[in-house]
Amino acid sequence: MTQANHSSRRDFLKKAAGVVSAASLTAAAVSEAQTTSKNSKLKVGVFGLDYTFWGIWADLMNPAGRSPGTSLFNMEMSHVWDKDIKKAEKFASRWGCTVVKKYDDMLGKVDGVINGGFYNVPWQHKMFRPYIEAGVPTYLSRPWSSRLRDLDEMLDLAAKNVQNGINVIIDASAHKRLYREYARKKIKRFVEVWIKCPLSVCIKRESKRKKGHIVSQMYLRALERKQKGSKFEGLGKVIGVDIPHEENPSAEIIIDSSKDIAQKNALTVRSVHPTS
Repeated sequence: MTQANHSSRRDFLKKAAGVVSAASLTAAAVSEAQTTSKNSKLKVGVFGLDYTFWGIWADLMNPAGRSPGTSLFNMEMSHVWDKDIKKAEKFASRWGCTVVKKYDDMLGKVDGVINGGFYNVPWQHKMFRPYIEAGVPTYLSRPWSSRLRDLDEMLDLAAKNVQNGINVIIDASAHKRLYREYARKKIKRFVEVWIKCPLSVCIKRESKRKKGHIVSQMYLRALERKQKGSKFEGLGKVIGVDIPHEENPSAEIIIDSSKDIAQKNALTVRSVHPTS
């Protein structure tokens, strides 16, 4: 890897500063992954192929997907792990990445790891701890944890990494303000990003989601359940319909995602540097 490539990757990741919004955690520091001088893209490790977001994300990240050359992400999937080795091999064959046998075998090989599945949630705090402690950017699937004790453990780990000079992103629904304020008290360098989106826009966007990608028509079904008492298997309580989101008008960044394009909104968040 050239010094220029290494610096550009480090600068990119340093711009991800301690931010709270919704069910994941990213310790934004650069791992010593092995890359060639010709490739400055961030190498991403893939986790969680059951009931997963990867059907969408893979298309966005990989040049062979439907959205090739997504320069904003500047990422590529390089390694994959799943408890079902056959699923991992199928994914690797489709997207040209390497299968690893153990969940922590990507250490030193990737710049970040992403858990796109829901079924790994009860073990996230164990599976991804080695990566977070090594300073590898880590995205945890929502919900962040199925137990408050595990969630608190991960929040303490995030706060510790910030104190050690590693930027951290906690991306979670956090519909209660007390959740965000709890994190704010623990983390000294802290920014809250509130991404607003009217329910009507959420429903319109979801209508375009492919069948089988997570819960299709989630908001529309939640509204029908609330109004008519209909039952939908696998549909839990939905924030914005069944559970109100407690607004914070004092959040450091407030974005109305119904007005600006996703790329512009992402760049707005990326440009923030919290005060010490």
